[in-house]
Amino acid sequence: MEPIGHQTIFRGLTRPARGIRELSGVSSTMFVTLAAKALAATEAPDLDYVDHRSKQILDELEIDPRRFGLNTNEVRAVVLRSQWFRRTVCGFLERYPDGLCINLGCGLDASYDGLAVGDARLKWIDVDLPHVIALRRRFFEESPRRRFVAGDVTDAHLFDAIPWDFGQPAIVVAEGVLYFLLRQQVESIFRAQAEAADARHANLETAFDYASPFGAWIVTHRPAHRQLGTTFSWTLHNSRDLRRVDPRLEVAEDTNVFTGAMGAGAKQVDAFHRLVTGIGLGGCVRLSRIAGA
Repeated sequence: MEPIGHQTIFRGLTRPARGIRELSGVSSTMFVTLAAKALAATEAPDLDYVDHRSKQILDELEIDPRRFGLNTNEVRAVVLRSQWFRRTVCGFLERYPDGLCINLGCGLDASYDGLAVGDARLKWIDVDLPHVIALRRRFFEESPRRRFVAGDVTDAHLFDAIPWDFGQPAIVVAEGVLYFLLRQQVESIFRAQAEAADARHANLETAFDYASPFGAWIVTHRPAHRQLGTTFSWTLHNSRDLRRVDPRLEVAEDTNVFTGAMGAGAKQVDAFHRLVTGIGLGGCVRLSRIAGA
């Protein structure tokens, strides 16, 4: 996956931390996510969300979370999205305690650490580009249940490198990732994970977030994305459109978690957009695919 955008957030630092100089464009959006989580306790106290780990990482990398110009609603959006993904993965593990979670474009995400992972059957794979995984190793450790895989999420052969047992149910998580890819790349990912599941005769679930075309236009004009030079390349009109890529995909959930982060004006825009187009400005989706169905 080639970086989209050429600006970097580290120009203003007097001593950029080792290993982050080469991060730009899409890879650097991980720091916006960390910044929102670090600011949540003060900017969105009603969500009762405190993330000391994100603040610790930003402090060590000498990155001020306020440099991205995030407003309260943007902070809330990241946290609400994170909470939805956590509930979704926990629900999957309730259904499949011996399942596998494949976290695409993991960045410096600490989702695994926040799960109740007492059951030794759980397996977790964090996947990202080699230079991101190298940075990740500074803050997180592998274990028998948790592995890091350095690879490109758009590589059609990526799933061949992932330790995924025959018959083992899996959930592929793509939080804040697919937006930045081209349509053909996103569709290739869905095909590749379906082929990998078929080869293993395994049930498959997929969780991701998306934006409508108008929603993408709004978000990419915000200060953080202008600063990083990033834009949303892939948008979704209707989650059921993905059945064109794989007819066996079933939409188990499609919810706009972001309405809880919208002000009154944005909610009116979202409602009008839904009235005209049939969908909101964006949302989170869980897809299900049963082996042999």
